[in-house]
Amino acid sequence: MLHKRIVVALGGVLLLGALATAVVLVGSSGDDRDDAPRRPATTTSTSTTSTTTSTTAPPAPVHKVLIVGDSVMWEAASYIVQDFADAHVEAVSRAGAGSSLLGGTDVRHLFPQFVADTHPDVVVALYSGVYLPPVAKTADGRDIGLATPEFWTAWRAAVVDATAILSSTGAKVYWVLLPHDKNTWLTGELPLNDAYEAAATTFPDVGFVDWRWRVSGPFGEPVELAPIGPGGALAPVRGPDGGHFTLEASADLADAIVDTVLHR
Repeated sequence: MLHKRIVVALGGVLLLGALATAVVLVGSSGDDRDDAPRRPATTTSTSTTSTTTSTTAPPAPVHKVLIVGDSVMWEAASYIVQDFADAHVEAVSRAGAGSSLLGGTDVRHLFPQFVADTHPDVVVALYSGVYLPPVAKTADGRDIGLATPEFWTAWRAAVVDATAILSSTGAKVYWVLLPHDKNTWLTGELPLNDAYEAAATTFPDVGFVDWRWRVSGPFGEPVELAPIGPGGALAPVRGPDGGHFTLEASADLADAIVDTVLHR
């Protein structure tokens, strides 16, 4: 919640001086979905009455959460850690501004150590598409340009790889689905979140924190104000650059993550 802590907002789109080739913040055009854990129903039968009772197994208890991501997650991390602490759950942030799943700031090689150090029950990941040099290469050695078909193919593969590493010790992985900005709303194409949702094909138990609808208008349209301030008051969603998120939005993201992970 916003009143718990004040942090300095850097926002969701990050440019690191002259080294930056491009940074993109994109979401997904996918429909709203049920993000509850997809656990199989258990069925018990009683032969004397010929009745069947179906119940859904309760979610596994959560004791420790690992948070990974770029500046969008980094800005929300203090709120997330505090909100989980209020629910008697330990959360550890390894989010870092400028980090990515591709290019010069690809941090996937650090994930095994993050997992070994924290032994999480749950991992929550948020990467908004930062892409800094040296850029990724195709199989035949060509540079992969930002937002090209080759880029999205590589990003989808990186998401699968990241999910495999982060879930390697049994943790449930949640990917955060991000809202439209004005540019992506005009194109109507948001393949970043599509890549996250596609991970469910390989990992059926992967979860999603669908933050889009909490900070968007009808049909996912970007809005300047949303009811995310104290007591549900209207507050700005984006910073002056139109890409970064405000403190109020970061606090709301934290609420969305904790509510989803703890099924409340």
